[in-house]
Amino acid sequence: MQTPRQPLTDEECHAFFGISPDELAQRIRGGHRCIRFEYCVSFVIATLANQSKIYLIQGGRERRLRGLGFGLLSLLCGPWGIPWGPYCTAQALWSNLRGGRDATDEVLAALGEPICLE
Repeated sequence: MQTPRQPLTDEECHAFFGISPDELAQRIRGGHRCIRFEYCVSFVIATLANQSKIYLIQGGRERRLRGLGFGLLSLLCGPWGIPWGPYCTAQALWSNLRGGRDATDEVLAALGEPICLE
């Protein structure tokens, strides 16, 4: 059985985003999204697929631009692992070209805010 997650403290919120929890919730209500990007790095027989930290992003264009760096990292360092390198690289590129993975609901839950975005 999982224990319920405690809301983000002011210190945690400042460490992750550089703003207070109230300001973060206000920005999310104003249209900002919390986004993670994927990347893949391979070492011949080992492939590591991971996600970036969460970024607070305003628009779709910024999402795609920020994802390009992670896509380039995956493209240069990802496909060299056997057998999962090419697969994980393609998955990371596809996710990043679509604007990353939306983690806004997770952040709102961690803030203790109701999840009702329109």
